[in-house]
Amino acid sequence: MSACAVSASGDRSPLERFTLSCARSDEERAGMASFRRQLFLDRRSVAFDELLEARRDRDGHLFLLTEGALPVATGRVLAYPSRLSPVLGLGQELGAAGADSEVGRIAAARSTGGIRASLILLTLGSIWLLRQSGHRRYVAYCHPKLLDLYRAVGAEDLGISCAVPGRSDEHRIVSGTYEQAAARGARLLGVSEAQAQRSIRFDGLWLVREGRGGAQQAVGSSS
Repeated sequence: MSACAVSASGDRSPLERFTLSCARSDEERAGMASFRRQLFLDRRSVAFDELLEARRDRDGHLFLLTEGALPVATGRVLAYPSRLSPVLGLGQELGAAGADSEVGRIAAARSTGGIRASLILLTLGSIWLLRQSGHRRYVAYCHPKLLDLYRAVGAEDLGISCAVPGRSDEHRIVSGTYEQAAARGARLLGVSEAQAQRSIRFDGLWLVREGRGGAQQAVGSSS
């Protein structure tokens, strides 16, 4: 069992307080982007070209993981290949020509335990994509700290480091399938895929808004 594993207590699901949603409006995307910007600045002092990021967000699937009312992790999936891809061409050169999507911008709040929240995000996001999109295989550029997490959900390290615009550390290129990520992630979390699906909002969204003192919180809405 990996160090990422989360054990369930009795019949309670370890995911019962978590919810994954995917942005479907400019308001949602702006709120999630604000949360992402805060995470990268606070944790890594990294700033992005926000106009380019907004274009990527509109072209892709932007995910938010909440615990209760608090946003705790975010990530994005783009079609691959894409003219907006930071790693366009690298995956094809290294044997990932079958990839139809690109995973990136995964970040989690410190207070939640970043690896645990990232594992939940990857697992639930994979289930969402299998049900709601035609994407089946991904290429990803990951921070070295996330490499073991990707391996745990079945990704293959393609054996190359690359520089990602806006990031200071070299990243690794990995490739895998959402089917494996969903199945292995659920096992590591100690839940069935059916249980995991109950933590996914397929028909509604969470708006990220500022609460008292500037703290961010999520507010439920339906589409």
